[in-house]
Amino acid sequence: MSTSLVFIFMGTMERGSRRGNPAGSRTPQKGAGVSEGAVERFAGSLRFRTVSMGDATDEGRREFLALHRHLERSFPAVHGSFPPQKPGDLGLLFRIPGEDPSLRPLLLTAHQDVVPAGDAEDWTRPPFGGEVADGRIWGRGAVDYKIGLCGMLEAVEQLLREGAVFRRGVVVAFGQDEEIGGSRGAERITSLLEREGVRCCMALDEGGYIYSYPWAHRPAAVVAVAEKGYATVVLSAGGVQGHASVPPAELAITNLSRAVCRLADHPMPINLCRPAAVLVEGTSGDPAALEPDSLEALSVHPEANALLRTTAAPTVIAGGRAENVLPSTASARINFRTVPGQTSLDVMEHVRKCLEDLPVKAELVRDASLSEPSDLSQDSGFLWDAVEDSIRRSFPDIDVYPGIFPAATDSRRYSRICDAVYRFVPARLGPRGMGVLHSVDESVSVDDYLRAVDFYRAVVERVCG
Repeated sequence: MSTSLVFIFMGTMERGSRRGNPAGSRTPQKGAGVSEGAVERFAGSLRFRTVSMGDATDEGRREFLALHRHLERSFPAVHGSFPPQKPGDLGLLFRIPGEDPSLRPLLLTAHQDVVPAGDAEDWTRPPFGGEVADGRIWGRGAVDYKIGLCGMLEAVEQLLREGAVFRRGVVVAFGQDEEIGGSRGAERITSLLEREGVRCCMALDEGGYIYSYPWAHRPAAVVAVAEKGYATVVLSAGGVQGHASVPPAELAITNLSRAVCRLADHPMPINLCRPAAVLVEGTSGDPAALEPDSLEALSVHPEANALLRTTAAPTVIAGGRAENVLPSTASARINFRTVPGQTSLDVMEHVRKCLEDLPVKAELVRDASLSEPSDLSQDSGFLWDAVEDSIRRSFPDIDVYPGIFPAATDSRRYSRICDAVYRFVPARLGPRGMGVLHSVDESVSVDDYLRAVDFYRAVVERVCG
C-alpha cells in the first residue's frame, strides 16, 4: 500500500452550548434496529483481511478496496454529501468546510490495517468472520482498531443525517500501515495536511483503554496524554568459528547471552512522569503509593512497570546455523520503550554502562520506527474536559485518569500538526489488559461498541459545538 484512507470533516455544529449536553440530557436511546445496523456495519469491516503490508500485493490491495466499498455502502451520508478525493491509490479524503475557518479543526484518527491472525485453528471463532455472538463482536481488528474506524464514521454519519452544522472542523484520518510504522499512511496524511497549512486543535487516537489493573480497586478509563518512545538496540558478539566438540572459553553466543541477561537483570531506573503519578496514586487509593519502595513493589506488575520506567525486551536472537559448528557471530535485538523524560541517548548510555566489561557491541537502530517519547498534553482545560466528559457520558461509572501509552501509535506523526494529542479507545480490556491486543480471539462487547459510537459523537459535539 502506498496511500491511506483519510476523511476530513471541516465544519461546525450548532447543537446546544459550548459545554455540550448536560449530564441529564444524553443522546436518546437508539432503537434496536439502529443499534443492530451499527453493529453489523462494524462486524462487516472485520471480514476484510486488511493485514499491514510493506509493498502492496494485488490480493492485499483488493482487501483494502473491498473495505472501502463496504464503508461507502455503510455510511452513505458521508460519502454522498461529500464525494471523496482519492490521493494516490487507496486514499479517501473528504472535506466539509466549516463556518468559522479561524477555529482549528479536531482530528479523529484510526487505522485500517490489522496484524496477521496467525493460525486460524487457535481461534474460537474465525479471525476474519466478523461474527456477532455471545454479546460480542469477534474478529481481528475488533479492538485494534476498527472500533475506531467504524465508530468514528458511525458517529459522524448520525450527525450528518440529523442535519448537524459544524462550527469547528473535524479531520478523520485512517492510515493503512500503522502496524508497521505508519510511514506510508499517517506520515503521508500528516505531510499532506502540513502542505495545506492545516493545524488541528487536538488529535484523538488509539492508546488508553478501560483497564482492570491488578492493583486497582475498580476499572479505570485511562486517557494517554503521551506515548513512550521506541528504540531498538542491536547487540553483536564475535567468536572463533570452530568445531563444537572442542569449545573455547569465549563463545559468541555465550557472550551475547550474558549481555541479554545482564540488561534484563539491571533495568533502567524508575522515571515517574506526572500523568503516570496521577494514575498510580488514583488507581491504588494509597497516599503512599508514590514512595520509592511502593513504586518498586508495584513494578512487579508488567502493566505498572511499563508506566514507571523505560522497558527493555529481547525480541530477536540470531546465531549459529548448525548444531555442531561454533558460530563466529551472534546478535540480538533489544526493544526499548522510553518513558517521557528519557531519550534513546539515555538508553544507549545505560546499555554501554551495563555491558562495558563484555566483548559485545551495541548499536542503535536508526530507522523509521525510532522515535522519542511524545510531549505531554494537558490533563486540564477545554479539550481535556471534552474528552473526559464524553467518557463519563458513555461510561458513567468509570473513573477517568491521565496516563501514558507504552506502545507507538500513528499520533506520533500527527502530533506535528496538533496542539494536543489524547489517546483513548472506549473499550474494556478486562484482566488481560494489553494482552488482548494482537492475540487470538480478539473481540469487543456489543455494549462497548455502541458506547464507543456515543463517545465519538460526544467528542465531536463538545469540541465542535
